[in-house]
Amino acid sequence: MRFKVTWKENKLVIPAGNINDKVSRLFKDIGDRFTPYNPSDDDLIISELRTADGFFVSPHLTISDALVDGDYLTAVDFDTWKNEQYKLCKTIFETIRVKDHDKDTTLNTSIGINTKNNLFISVSVGTTLMRLDLFDSSDLKLYAKDGKHLVTLYDNEETKASSKAFFVVENGSVVAVEVQSKTLTSPSEEIRVVKIQRVGKKISKLDVVNVQSAYKFTTLPNVTFPEPTKTGFEFPDTTLDCYTDGVGGNGTKPEDYFKVTSTSNIRFEQIDRTFVEHGWFQSDKGITNSFYYTDIQVVNNSSDKISLTKVSAEYQDLEGNWVAADGCFFGFKKGIYNYAWHYDATVVPITPKEVFHVALNVRIPIKKNLADKQRRSALCMADPLNIRITLIDSTQVSTVLPIKYVNKTKYPVVVTQASRQKYIGESTKIVHFQYIDSLEREDRTYVQIGKVVEQGSENLVFSTSLNSTTYYINNDTLAKFSWEAKKTKQSKLETKFGEKKEGHELKVHAIVDLESGVTTGLQIELSSKDASSTQYFVIPPLV
Repeated sequence: MRFKVTWKENKLVIPAGNINDKVSRLFKDIGDRFTPYNPSDDDLIISELRTADGFFVSPHLTISDALVDGDYLTAVDFDTWKNEQYKLCKTIFETIRVKDHDKDTTLNTSIGINTKNNLFISVSVGTTLMRLDLFDSSDLKLYAKDGKHLVTLYDNEETKASSKAFFVVENGSVVAVEVQSKTLTSPSEEIRVVKIQRVGKKISKLDVVNVQSAYKFTTLPNVTFPEPTKTGFEFPDTTLDCYTDGVGGNGTKPEDYFKVTSTSNIRFEQIDRTFVEHGWFQSDKGITNSFYYTDIQVVNNSSDKISLTKVSAEYQDLEGNWVAADGCFFGFKKGIYNYAWHYDATVVPITPKEVFHVALNVRIPIKKNLADKQRRSALCMADPLNIRITLIDSTQVSTVLPIKYVNKTKYPVVVTQASRQKYIGESTKIVHFQYIDSLEREDRTYVQIGKVVEQGSENLVFSTSLNSTTYYINNDTLAKFSWEAKKTKQSKLETKFGEKKEGHELKVHAIVDLESGVTTGLQIELSSKDASSTQYFVIPPLV
């Protein structure tokens, strides 16, 4: 028996072979014969045969039952066929996913029904569809012998990815689809059984049974790691919360606010504590600027118009010497830490009996690069810090305004595990918190690992103050570590969680037991020029 087959513009006579085989075997023979005519380097996959007058030939029938000698057939290749059929596969009963950590892809095998109520089994790698098989109700009736029948096979010899689907037949009826999937990196096959029910032509999903997992997500008992090590300065413990109590900024009391009347009969009153913040820019000499903002009320009690024509400032250093500030400027307050400043020479006119508010900005250079815009006076400044602002008016009268700044705490109020937990909320539980402190930057650099449940699965969430990136660690992540360790024969793997920033460095290594293939923990190393911390985090079970 032989057939006259057309594929696109190509025509071949193809022998039937064993006519007791199913038509699906003929699909493969036709694909092999037409492969030399395929412009692509890939093997040609035939997904459908139609008779000359357009009738569909079921791949599940035997050749002898479906065809006769000399039939004219049209072959439809997979790429053409899938564009028509896959978009109809709307209802998915179950998708079996197996990661390939070597190629960083996922082998997906889906079972469901299309819009014509045909059962479909699809195999894709990532988002690329590799195989699609359709079965209508009459096709399912052909499988009447009890046992398991292979109906879908995807096997890539190059990537070592394979997926097999079987019909499970009991009492002469298909009652389930069993899928067996494996990738290069999975230690075992993922085996899952999707039970189905047929009532007339309607096919519906029942239970899903997980028979075997491709990856064994286990932990090892009694894992021990070296004791933590730490060097360098550490800020003292505090019950204050940097998110609610601030960083320990100005603690000056209202009774210390100045009230000064000039000989020109202009009254100056401090109306709020002095605020401080530090600039971002650091010069090539390591200099940054600290800015001290003071809000005042000005009242012209005289009957003359008087202008403030010049402003300057000085401050008292640690040795008690008065040092000229780098500048002092007029401005207006728009909000908390939000001011509009006039950095050029500015004249402020005051009409008789006028009352208005103005802000003063004292700029003091410091030889430090503080973390963020630290809103407290630097440790290199005197505490309390005395500042004198000198105002000269249009009558050449000079008036000195004494400002006192006192930090609420000796050291900055830094982040703690308790304050971080309160800040992020109860949905994420912090299970690891590690830090180093810096007197130079007056800041704490930390690593935080939280445990969170999302979509019914537990994940670890890794973050650090050195960047804004969040890394999720789940069972797939741990399996990838295990694969990399096996491939490189290294039990200590560098991860992408590391960071370098402004003299601080974070290194994170995954620790893998090569014998069992289990990722047991993380080695976390924080370091700067004057501090270091090394700790090990034991990976908990993730369910």
